This record gives sequence, structure tokens and C-alpha cells, in this order.
Amino acid sequence: MKKPRRTRVLGLTAAFVASAAVLGTALPAHAVTTPAAKHAMNAAAAWLRGQLGGGLLQYGGGYGDNYGSSIDAALQLAATGHGAAAERIANAVEADNASAYTDSSYDGVTTRSAGGVAKALVLAEVMQDADVPTLVGELEPLVGSNGQIADDATEDGAPDPDDDYANVIGQAYTVWGLSVADPGSTATTDATTFLLSQQCGDGAFPTYFDTSGKTPVTCTTKTRSVDTTATVLLALENLPTSAAVTRAENEALKFLTTSQTASGGFSQTGVAKGVDANSTGLAGWVLGIAGRQAAATKAASWLVAHQVPESATGRLAAVRGAIEYDPATLAAAKKKGWKAAQDQWVVATSQCVAALAYAPKAH
Repeated sequence: MKKPRRTRVLGLTAAFVASAAVLGTALPAHAVTTPAAKHAMNAAAAWLRGQLGGGLLQYGGGYGDNYGSSIDAALQLAATGHGAAAERIANAVEADNASAYTDSSYDGVTTRSAGGVAKALVLAEVMQDADVPTLVGELEPLVGSNGQIADDATEDGAPDPDDDYANVIGQAYTVWGLSVADPGSTATTDATTFLLSQQCGDGAFPTYFDTSGKTPVTCTTKTRSVDTTATVLLALENLPTSAAVTRAENEALKFLTTSQTASGGFSQTGVAKGVDANSTGLAGWVLGIAGRQAAATKAASWLVAHQVPESATGRLAAVRGAIEYDPATLAAAKKKGWKAAQDQWVVATSQCVAALAYAPKAH
């Protein structure tokens, strides 16, 4: 029998006032002020709903359920008034007890992903799921004495550090999840301290851990990440105000605003070339939450310009409302159909819904 769930279905008005302690991603009151924004956001959400096979988004090529993008989509849908769709995803994750996403076993190697457990915890918190205590109990032992998370990986029963793929994004979700569920714990404090220690000199955060002990971390355009920086900012939204947190937020926001291209888009590493939708979506979302309205609107305008119109015909009819990852993704869809690059369409759209809330009146 399914465990009880206290469903939290957020309408647009409810999303504005949702408690940041539960849903740090909730849209502030100045968002979604135009019919164009609502239309773009609802069209993207409708496309995502249409892709929920068994309640979850799918990998291309028949490779099964895409749990990571499904949770991304659920968080964005819950923040933008599409609570029923978010609930459907959460139910599908819960039906598998999240273990299909967090745990793996192959060729003698058994792994529990710290980042996977943390991301599942955040979803459970947003949806007020009864699984929260269980996930906290699974996550806290994966936080080391220095605050750094690590996957629990073994090979033939022996510790296997070579199969530990924990990273800064997972660290951010750990801080996000534990700061809500267990704010006074040693694990939460240590994980937060370690996360802040990973900030680059330019305000960005890298994807992979730097264990050199240098502060700030030395980053390059190859190691810093817009996506990671945006995810860290989402996590920091849930922390109590402090000088260290405020400083980290301000520096990260400065990095994002100075990395935005003239077109409004963002690349994964914050350089002018290689702008893509999911980096733009994540950055636009957190910029809007932080009150950087002009930058958020520019990002939303870029996304709307790369959203497939509802009048699309031919091969593009199947992706009406979706966001192209980049121009090459759209070109491939026109030539071969969208499933030729299914993962790019899913990854992009699942991380763009909330950013569309800042679209201007006309585009």
C-alpha cells in the first residue's frame, strides 16, 4: 500500500507565497506578470506532461526512465502552478522508492549516489512526501567529516573510490535538502561549509570538487559551470542569512549577470560561444528569484525565441511548446524528427519552465 502523501498542488498565486523553507524555488510575486509569460510557460509544461511515460520522462533510444530530468521537471512544474504534473512525477519516483535512481549494481560494483539521494530528498520535501525521514537517513552518512559528500561505492564488497562520481551539483542538492529537513545537524553545517569552499575567484562554482584546500578555488572556463552555479544559488535560498552565505550569493549572481550574452542566453561555462537552453533556463530562474528582473527577462526572451511555436507543422508538430537545446537540435528535428536528439529536448525543456515566467509582453 502506498504511504500517505500530503499533496501540495501549487497554483500561480500559491507559488508566489510558498514558504521558502519548503520550496526555495517558488516564484516571487513580481513574476508571471504578462499573458505572454503564462502562455510560454504553460506550453512548455504541456509538452512535458505529454512525455511522462509511466509518470517519468524517458531517455532516447529506448534506454528507459530519465529520473534526473524528471525530478528537474517536477521542481519547475511545482514552482509554476503545475502541481498535478509534479505530483505525477513524484508518485512515479516514490513507487520505485527512489532506489532505481539512487542505487545501481553492475558487474560487481554497487553504488548509492549521494547526489541522487539528495535530489530525491529535495523532491520529497517540495511535495511534502512521507519519505523525507528515510532519505535524510540515507543521505547524512554520505556526508564526510569535512562536509564533502561521497557516493557509497563498493566492488565485490570492498570500498571502491574509483566509482565515486559525487560532485558539486550533488553537494548543492545535499545542502538544499538537509537545510530544510535537518537544519541544525552537523551534517548540514559541514556540507554547507564545504559547498561554500568550492566557490571560484570569479564567483562561479565548478562541477567537480577541488580538494586542494585553496580559497577561493582556482577555476578556468573549462571547469566553472553556469549550471552548477545556478543550482548552488537555489540551495543557498534555503539557508539562514549569514555574512558567508550573502557574500557567496552576491559573487555568484555577479558571475551570472556578467556571463549573460547580448542575446540573453548563457553557455554552460559562461563564455559567449555555445549558448544553450538549459544553462539559460537555470540561470534565468535564479536571477528572477534574486530580483535581477532585467537579466531574467533577457534570458526568458532568449528561451521564447527558441521555443517551438504551437503552430509548428511537420516533424516539429511533436515538439510544440518544447525548448530547443541549441540550433543544431532544432535542425536535427526538422530533418530527422525530434527523437533523433530526444535527450537534448528533454533536458532543455525540463529546466526552462520557471525561467519563462519572466518573458516580456511581446516577443
